[in-house]
Amino acid sequence: MSQKSVAQLKALWITGFIPTQSDFADFFDSFDPLNSVTMETLFENYLICTYTALLSYMDWFKCWIKNLTFGVLKTPATLTANFYFLCDMPLLVSVVTSVVNWIVVSGFTKYVYVKNLPLLETLDLSQFTLSATGPAGALIFSVDNCPLLTDLTIPVFAGNANGGVVIDGITTPLLSSLIIPNYTKFFSLASAGTALDVISVDAILAGCDAAGLNGGFLNLSGGTNAAPSGGAQNPNLVSLLAKMWGIMVNP
Repeated sequence: MSQKSVAQLKALWITGFIPTQSDFADFFDSFDPLNSVTMETLFENYLICTYTALLSYMDWFKCWIKNLTFGVLKTPATLTANFYFLCDMPLLVSVVTSVVNWIVVSGFTKYVYVKNLPLLETLDLSQFTLSATGPAGALIFSVDNCPLLTDLTIPVFAGNANGGVVIDGITTPLLSSLIIPNYTKFFSLASAGTALDVISVDAILAGCDAAGLNGGFLNLSGGTNAAPSGGAQNPNLVSLLAKMWGIMVNP
């Protein structure tokens, strides 16, 4: 069968056609896996695979995506389950983003995962918005096994659900700069065992304090995380504790 575009495959699927592995192979082979590939196109194919319930093709698709070294992220999406966003890409070294809004159907805790990226050093997702609809729940942005990652800017949390960040300090120990672009819906951070500098630690405490939420949680202890300026007398730390935040920092 001749090579199909994403639009052609979708049109055929609507009429009952089920793409074969060779259809996907022809399509993916039109890209150079060591060059720029838009995640928009890849995710559209991901959805086609999901729609047709051909789960064996999902594994094949994941193997293909592992060859990428450079990604352009610009895909709006409505997510109804945990989302494995950037995962299992051992050659990925650079990511470029554009403004995009992801609507996460919440009501329970939903996770957006970034994991198993051994060569990635910088990740800026400040142009992404994670917004929740439906009953209030929690959105968790999770980072795991990114051993060279030093600079991270998380997405903006919006909508009905509060947002949190979990960073595995054992597998991502070099993270020194963490930027949270908006604290309005930010309620928790677990970054024990990382290497956050004092600029990041002070900014996180100040941002959470200024946002005015009560009862949040911060773990900035362990690893080589810096102590906040002024130690236990840091004014934002003192203020957050009065707002019933649970906070752990290095002395």
